[in-house]
Amino acid sequence: MNTAAHTPAPHDAKIPAADHLRGHVTRLVPASTPSSEHLRDAFLAALQDGQLRSSGVHIGLFGSLVGQHLSGGVKLSDLAPGGLSKWCHAQAEGAGMQLTKDPHDPSVVRWTRRTNQQKESA
Repeated sequence: MNTAAHTPAPHDAKIPAADHLRGHVTRLVPASTPSSEHLRDAFLAALQDGQLRSSGVHIGLFGSLVGQHLSGGVKLSDLAPGGLSKWCHAQAEGAGMQLTKDPHDPSVVRWTRRTNQQKESA
């Protein structure tokens, strides 16, 4: 009889939220020639990610991961003019998504629902 504790297979283990968020950044934002559209795609993908739904997306962490990923003198401030938080909210709104700030940490946002504008155009 095997009494060893069950060790979950790698596919059973949940990836920590920061690593999962990093995956969106590295997959969708090129390190050397990114555009605002790449950044938008990564942020919106993170918002819609089921694994990040409960934890939410920490805008500061998102910005930090993007900043660490960029190379060649590209700056996050060039990709998200006006400040990252305002920029992220504007991108979500432009995509027809309503965000809710976490009551304990306003840097954390969650996608709560599509706006009426998005519903009507679908």
